[in-house]
Amino acid sequence: MVEFGSHSGVVANVVLLFQDAVPTTLHMRFLYGVDWESELGNFRGQAKVHVAFRNRYIASLKFYIGVFLSIRKKDLIWISTGPEHRVVPDVLFLGLLLLFFRKRLVLSIRDANNWMAGYPGTAVSRFTLALRRSYLKHVHRLVFETKVQERLFSLYYPDLPALRSHCPTMFSDGGSLWGLGIGFQSRDISPTQPTLRVGLAGAVDPTRRDYGQLIGAIRSVQAKLPKPVELVVLGNAGGPGAAETLEELRTVALVENKEGFLPQRDLILKSRSCAFLLAPLMANKSYGSTRGTGVFGDAILSGVKVVVPASVDPEHEFASVCITYEGTQELAQILLDAATAPHGIGDDVLNTFSSTTLRTLLFYRLGLAAYRN
Repeated sequence: MVEFGSHSGVVANVVLLFQDAVPTTLHMRFLYGVDWESELGNFRGQAKVHVAFRNRYIASLKFYIGVFLSIRKKDLIWISTGPEHRVVPDVLFLGLLLLFFRKRLVLSIRDANNWMAGYPGTAVSRFTLALRRSYLKHVHRLVFETKVQERLFSLYYPDLPALRSHCPTMFSDGGSLWGLGIGFQSRDISPTQPTLRVGLAGAVDPTRRDYGQLIGAIRSVQAKLPKPVELVVLGNAGGPGAAETLEELRTVALVENKEGFLPQRDLILKSRSCAFLLAPLMANKSYGSTRGTGVFGDAILSGVKVVVPASVDPEHEFASVCITYEGTQELAQILLDAATAPHGIGDDVLNTFSSTTLRTLLFYRLGLAAYRN
């Protein structure tokens, strides 16, 4: 398994898919200040782990060499997050893997636009896009995050020969990877809790999330709410514009946050203390179409419903784990409803995303029956 990013939740998908089936070797890099020792501890015993970290260039060199030497004798090579950024060596390295191992390779697509039309950018962006697009005709198996993403990609590339399937970012039985035995037991959220705790899923990023709509929704019902709103930040709160955004949010609500990344286990436990999770993703960022989102994975794993704009789940693919809204008024009504619900609005999450169920579909569609346990 090769992880070009630092997405431990994405890695957990593949570990779960192959648990008790075949020996798994994991290669990944941690370049972004992630507490890699804490995160990787969850995979010890379930996968042989090789990690490259420290300096960016040293980490990348160790990563490339380790991957190439390791996978020569592997039956299957799963790219859990591909090189979808503008790092030219990463994109070239994927080409090298395809040259030698394409019949054994499975490529996961996270942001389909990075393999389709691309985003406006520099000459480097156009060059890496051209390379990625040229690789696709040599890929034998593709995996997407949603049905919608898979269908749009297939419409854009109707003649690609690759076998295709889809799989969400996380499974409902993934708690075992993080040392949790929480299952889908009822959460203990007391009606006398002094605040309405709302989990802000994902990083605090004003370029991808519409916090103005959230602020407007809280202000419109503040006088009607029986308790103040407390926003619990569940992602990185140290990025560009995050400090200013948090100050704006504090004008209408209490804010609980920790700088940097939350370990996955802490994220799940904090999520379960909230009435619901919220991801006010911007519609113009292609979420729900060519781009997937990890917030559904957070909801599936923690058993807490996530509230998202209607554009993020246009075909109700994740109806069992999310509630959608259109506009400030509908979001305000959700806040009012949650303030009076005895266990938040997430106690009815359905366990429909188990690894067993998804493995059967995924492996059948990708022709991987030999790897089923």
